[in-house]
Amino acid sequence: MEFRKNQKRCSLLEYVELLLAAVLLALLVVTFFVRTCTVDGKSMNQTLENGEHLLATNLFYTPQHGDVIVFHQTGAYKNEPLVKRVIGVAGDVISFSGKTVYVNGVPLDEEYAYFDTNSSRIDCVYGSSVTVPDGYLFVMGDNRNNSLDSRSAEIGFVDERRVLGHVLLRFSPFTVLCGD
Repeated sequence: MEFRKNQKRCSLLEYVELLLAAVLLALLVVTFFVRTCTVDGKSMNQTLENGEHLLATNLFYTPQHGDVIVFHQTGAYKNEPLVKRVIGVAGDVISFSGKTVYVNGVPLDEEYAYFDTNSSRIDCVYGSSVTVPDGYLFVMGDNRNNSLDSRSAEIGFVDERRVLGHVLLRFSPFTVLCGD
């Protein structure tokens, strides 16, 4: 009888150790490799909706055109991470003509862009053309006329060092956002 009690106690202890190891591993992953954030506002409509939860990572990441990123902008209108799409990287010339955005003279094919009919158009504080400085990004919300983004003085260019990561997936509801 004594042997079976000790055996049950050892099995229970092994399960507790396994559970603690799993919790510790999850904390390490969330702390150093991935971040969670919540979409706040309408700037990424129809791609992302207000209140959706996202998983992002900065591990081995270099911002690329079209990526949806999470960043923290100092001096922004609110002190929370923001979610936007990368339109331009260092050296790119971004220009605008009506609803069309051009990067280095080439019009973007933006099937994700949404124009809210209940909002007015947002003009770029830099004028109709701007060159992205070294170490910075030009970002825009997908809801083009209802987004504070690099076109506005409140956000402006995004320092690449402020990028918390690119969005991997939305987990409420679950949808993979990365392509290919």
